[in-house]
Amino acid sequence: MEGSIMKLDKVFLTLTLLIFAQQLIAVFKQNITRYLIKTFFTEGRLPMARWYTMEFINSLNLQRVASLGIIATFTAVTFPLGIWIASYRLNQSFPIIRIISGCVLMLSFPVNFYTMSKVLNEMPINRGTITGALIMEASYALLVFGSWVMYNGANTE
Repeated sequence: MEGSIMKLDKVFLTLTLLIFAQQLIAVFKQNITRYLIKTFFTEGRLPMARWYTMEFINSLNLQRVASLGIIATFTAVTFPLGIWIASYRLNQSFPIIRIISGCVLMLSFPVNFYTMSKVLNEMPINRGTITGALIMEASYALLVFGSWVMYNGANTE
């Protein structure tokens, strides 16, 4: 590596693509899952013990089965990506995971925040939540910068 300039080699680019796909899916999975559960199952909590009752199993119609299939697909797609990413050395994968995670979170958080507020109607937008959101965005930027410094330090020869 030359100075503090990150070398964009094949490993870095491959890991970036894999992690970006994994993180993008993970970030939107939470709100999509919440929407499906809220829309097709219950407005309140859905305790795990209830999933194994005959009442729950008998209530599974096509929409509910399709919803569960969509939720399961998230795991089916991200699981092999996680295995592939884990096969890389930590000095490469650990900082890159943080760089990409921070970037994805920083860019997707406003969309998720809007979705939580306007689509799911479960997060108020007020001075406190906006201040918290701004602090989180600044934290994501610090995460990306710190991870970039770590990557360069871990891959200096």
